[in-house]
Amino acid sequence: MDYPEKIRLAIQYMEKHSSEKILLEEIAKASFISPFHFHRIFKSITNSTPREYIERIRIERAAHLMQYTNI
Repeated sequence: MDYPEKIRLAIQYMEKHSSEKILLEEIAKASFISPFHFHRIFKSITNSTPREYIERIRIERAAHLMQYTNI
């Protein structure tokens, strides 16, 4: 499995667990990359840190909920 495929697994994990507290070690484990290397590899492929990516997922989900629900 190459790095882009492993990062895809990490993204799937983050999207599935975005409403929970997610630790870097958990994401790295889900992508089969050591925590030591994960952050660097993720940033080089996605141009964002894992934290930035998770925040973007959460903001997009909140915006979607605000747009399509009557509060």
